Amino acid sequence: HEGKLDFKTNINTGAVPLGVAGISSLDNCVTADKLAELFSNYVSTGDVREVVNGVNVRIIGGTYDYGEYHLRNMQLLAVENGFYYDITATALSSQWDKHRAEIEASLRSLIVE
Repeated sequence: HEGKLDFKTNINTGAVPLGVAGISSLDNCVTADKLAELFSNYVSTGDVREVVNGVNVRIIGGTYDYGEYHLRNMQLLAVENGFYYDITATALSSQWDKHRAEIEASLRSLIVE
């Protein structure tokens, strides 16, 4: 671990109605600029658009400091059926490569019904 407590790699999912989220399309989802305002030393590691299981998505990622931790995350963002979906995987930067394959497979398992 990099801090006083162990940091556990995790994946969080959210589905919020578009009106509540204040988002109308993939164009105004979370961006590196917005994340840089929220997280100390945020550096983007990518922002790509692709189709996952028939849904247009953006996959963004970055590294940043959170307290004593230097973290890396990857987020799959989707706007579908009136909802904004945000699936975020977070790990210690030093452990990212160990979890990368599982993280990428998990994010790309999104199915919206």
